[in-house]
Amino acid sequence: MMLVWVSILFMAIVVVILLRQDWPFLSRPRRAAQGVVFDHRQTIHEGDRCFSAMIRWRGEDGVDREFTDANLAAEPSPPLGDSVEVVYPLGRPELARVPRRRLRVVVYGVTLTFLIILLGRALGLLPAGDGSGPVGL
Repeated sequence: MMLVWVSILFMAIVVVILLRQDWPFLSRPRRAAQGVVFDHRQTIHEGDRCFSAMIRWRGEDGVDREFTDANLAAEPSPPLGDSVEVVYPLGRPELARVPRRRLRVVVYGVTLTFLIILLGRALGLLPAGDGSGPVGL
């Protein structure tokens, strides 16, 4: 049972980290702009060469800004010169990012689903399982 509570704590921390990262986007109006891929940053991640798009965009205030996309790819992608959508919370252009709505929905969905299952298990609302079925928590 202790493992279930530790897992609940871990999943709750993950939710807090996700919400902390997304709070400016959830609490302020979102602005969108078009950016252009002007370079790719190359890094070594777990022994493999990875690329992140470097994006230049102009905000509502007319100031040109740049950021490196958090997405890592095995090949430089998108190609140089490609136009990409950029979103940022009103008044916080330094938080600009490429929107990945489906990815966020999946991450939140999976995390919250596991958290609900673990809470149901800890509160006795879900059977413990004896390991003989397809799912044994």
